[in-house]
Amino acid sequence: MNLRVAAEKVLTDHVPSMDRWLRFDSITEKHYEHARGNARRKHLQYTILFGLIFYNVYNLTSFFLMPDIVWLTIAMRVALVTPGSCILAYLVLHASPRMREWLVTVGMINAFTLPLIAFWYTTAPLGAYAFSEQALTLTYGNMLLALRFRHAVMFSIVSVATACLFAATKAGLPDGLMFALCIQMITAGCFTLAGNYLIERRRCEDFLTTLHAKINAENAQTASYALEVLTKTDPLTGLLNRRGLDELLDQAHASDQSLAVMMIDVDHFKMFNDTCGHPAGDSCLIRLAETLNACTHQPGVYCARYGGEEFTILVIDKPPLEVVRIAKQLIQSVRTLNITHPGRSDGKPYVTISIGISAQDGSTTQTIAEVMNAADDALYLAKTLGRDQYRFSDQIEAKLVSGG
Repeated sequence: MNLRVAAEKVLTDHVPSMDRWLRFDSITEKHYEHARGNARRKHLQYTILFGLIFYNVYNLTSFFLMPDIVWLTIAMRVALVTPGSCILAYLVLHASPRMREWLVTVGMINAFTLPLIAFWYTTAPLGAYAFSEQALTLTYGNMLLALRFRHAVMFSIVSVATACLFAATKAGLPDGLMFALCIQMITAGCFTLAGNYLIERRRCEDFLTTLHAKINAENAQTASYALEVLTKTDPLTGLLNRRGLDELLDQAHASDQSLAVMMIDVDHFKMFNDTCGHPAGDSCLIRLAETLNACTHQPGVYCARYGGEEFTILVIDKPPLEVVRIAKQLIQSVRTLNITHPGRSDGKPYVTISIGISAQDGSTTQTIAEVMNAADDALYLAKTLGRDQYRFSDQIEAKLVSGG
């Protein structure tokens, strides 16, 4: 990929948000579920099982408050709510996030409604006192389970409305007591819902703050990387520039690996600019850069613009014959472009390149400057002998002769 294009691929601008119901946008919701979904599932499972213990403890109160239907209330708790809650505790670990929250909400509505049936049905003198249990169920659902706010709203409205309906239609319940119970239930619903909202809003705001900080850090890191890449990229061709090439040369030299350097010059490029103009010259360099980069697109081979009409190919840890093959391919590929060069006077009407090749064995003590100078000398020889060809430094020629 062109380095400049790669450097400009930054993170998508996404601003995490939530609405008045404390719902995250879809992207933020996925981030939240990835970060905290597992903790939420475990919280729901443990809280359901914990609440189930106290829910069944209230079987004892039925002996005092509703002795006439005590076995009915125990049956509802033990035979219906308890197994249903155990199944729910299992399902919350495996359901989707959306389904998980709805299952818990529906489960809480059922757990709230069944004791109301017993309250409505009993004729015991103290039966009305069983109504107070419903406020505890509201507290449990909105505060301990911490239903998501929109689900808490639905749970609270349905539960309070159902409780008031049962109280209003219960036979033998004095009007004053019915009114007092309804007021208490409405108050409990409002208080626990307000508490739920505060808890949920803090949860959402804390996560948004954390996510904003993470996104800002990632954007800063990406911008820093992009800037670093751009400082090593030639703005015209998108190839490595001189700075990027120098870093690669230093790394290759320090690794004690063999390396070869190809110095490439566009033949008679000044005449091309003088005849066709600088815009055409820039276009020519871009096409040449694309071709050179395509020919060297393999591990251990790097293409750079050295400056002006000069390019450099760095080949790391490749045998001399592979270096020669790459050089031949480069020259032939540029010929195939058939870029018209009307300014040439040597009989070739198209753009060509000349290549000088030098190499360094990992065991030698040559400096990078010496390798580059050797490649430059070989390039001068190629141009002197007629251009549109490659020539070697003494090191590579000796290896080819010896079969290395």
